[in-house]
Amino acid sequence: MPQYKQKQRDGMIATLGLYAYPILMAADILIYNAQIVPVGEDQNLHMELARQLADRLNQLCKREVFVKPEYFTPPYVYEYRVMSLQDGRKKMSKSSGGDDCTVYLNDKNEVIEKKIMNARVDNMKRIYCDKENRPEVTNLMKIFAAAHNMNIKELETLTKNMTMLQFKAELSRKLIEM
Repeated sequence: MPQYKQKQRDGMIATLGLYAYPILMAADILIYNAQIVPVGEDQNLHMELARQLADRLNQLCKREVFVKPEYFTPPYVYEYRVMSLQDGRKKMSKSSGGDDCTVYLNDKNEVIEKKIMNARVDNMKRIYCDKENRPEVTNLMKIFAAAHNMNIKELETLTKNMTMLQFKAELSRKLIEM
């Protein structure tokens, strides 16, 4: 699985959860007879495992016990994927190498504010999206847009006269309010 290889490259130790997750995911899907499963691109291999297990178990039982699930990646997954607050090229994850990379649902207000205010950004004054050259700013803008139920173009208009400090403060306020 790519997750294992990535952890190895990052010098991290692969835990049981990394190995057990694909099996648990497959078990959930098969037990509930899910026919179509929306997944992120990083779970395609897990879905292939679920499909192979369904095939093999059906073959052993000589009848269809489990539905062979289909899967798809909805287009909005790419558009609104939340990335790390410290590295806009990596997805936000509790195993991403630090508590300051992730906002948790149960974080206290002051912790959320601190994490957003400390989120990595470049030193350019204007706030605009550029996924390739400004991944961290783009990530914060996507979070902001989702939290305010607006698109990126509307957000770029709204932030035209904002400083990064004002932008982060408003994002923190909205996340705390939610």
